[in-house]
Amino acid sequence: MKPDPLATAYVIKIGSRYFCRFGKGRRVMTAWSLAGATTFLPRSEYVEKILQKLVAAGKAPELRLVTIVPVQMQGREAREPDVPELTVCLGGERHPGAH
Repeated sequence: MKPDPLATAYVIKIGSRYFCRFGKGRRVMTAWSLAGATTFLPRSEYVEKILQKLVAAGKAPELRLVTIVPVQMQGREAREPDVPELTVCLGGERHPGAH
C-alpha cells in the first residue's frame, strides 16, 4: 500500500533522539521524543540540506518516515478524548475555555 502524501512526514533521528533545530553557534538541538521533532514534507529539498549539515557536524542522521494511520477500536473509529480547550493570553496566563 502506497503511503498517503498528506498523512506522511519525515523526521531526522540522531541516536536515540530527534533533530529539532540548529541553535547558537550552529549547535545541533535535539528533542527527547517524536513530539519535539521537526517534521519535513516528503520531497523537501530542505531536508537534504539539513542532512548534509548534520553529517558535516559529525553526526549520523537517519531519515525516518512518520505516517498517520486511523485507529480502530473494536470495529469503531477512535474518537478524540474530551480535552478542555486552552487559551493562552498575552500575559502568559492560561484560562481554560476562554475565547
